[in-house]
Amino acid sequence: MRLRHSGARAIFFAFSYLVPTISAMWKWLAISPRRADGSL
Repeated sequence: MRLRHSGARAIFFAFSYLVPTISAMWKWLAISPRRADGSL
């Protein structure tokens, strides 16, 4: 199960990298004056 473990690690690293970016994007969208009513 070596491949599965490396895949889980890749997913974990991708999440640990993407979550702060998405969170920052949501913060920027929230303070952005021309947002479309809470929708993307």
